[in-house]
Amino acid sequence: MNRSSLQFHAQQTLEWDILLDALANQAHSQAGVDACRQLALDPTLEGATVRQQETTEMRTVLQSATPFPILAFEDLRDIFERTSKGAQLEGLELYHISVMLELCQDVTYSLDAYEDSCPLIYALVQDIEPLIGIREAIEQCVDHEGHIRETATPELHQLLQQLSQLRQRIRQRLERMLSSHDYEDILQGQYFAEREQRYVIPVKAEMQHQIPGIVHDISGSGATVFLEPRDLIELNNSIKVTCWVSTSYRYTVN
Repeated sequence: MNRSSLQFHAQQTLEWDILLDALANQAHSQAGVDACRQLALDPTLEGATVRQQETTEMRTVLQSATPFPILAFEDLRDIFERTSKGAQLEGLELYHISVMLELCQDVTYSLDAYEDSCPLIYALVQDIEPLIGIREAIEQCVDHEGHIRETATPELHQLLQQLSQLRQRIRQRLERMLSSHDYEDILQGQYFAEREQRYVIPVKAEMQHQIPGIVHDISGSGATVFLEPRDLIELNNSIKVTCWVSTSYRYTVN
């Protein structure tokens, strides 16, 4: 019987596929599941002995009083494939990478204490580079929901500060308008709203010509029109442009 036949016979006898499925069920990531199911039966006694020793050492690690990190992370293979071709990643994808890098760091730190008692397992992680600088850079720019932080760069922070100031200015002008006796009979209510990213006020439909401006919406009943007063058009334009620039900038922060 040749080596290939012996290998096949050994796999059948050991029910190797069933063993790999059982192992894969213990994995906490899709990459881990796939790696478990692709494990090959070592064809040499020496290799099998090493694998057995690694298993024994890992049991020692897992059964110790110090909890070992749970190896749960998103499947990043498609992300890495796209980046290798020059693709730009979204915020949430960057966050998933930072989680994986933090996990790499946790694993290497956890196994530092086993250099003498579990040398094979310890050796397996020595080539892992946690890339702490990259992880910290991502965490500085991206939050846990994948949103670009306002403080990601000085330029973005300045844009958002400017946007906040513009909104404060227009709200102050709107509040003065809503509280003015000149508009008591014209307004449908003492509030303002947003339509198409522009601040508007609710005006009685039959009174809309009393205030020069642009109608952006009409209520379902037709009794109210949501009007942008002409005096606010320039300020609304500034808000919309600044909002667009800051939003675009969020997608180009690197």
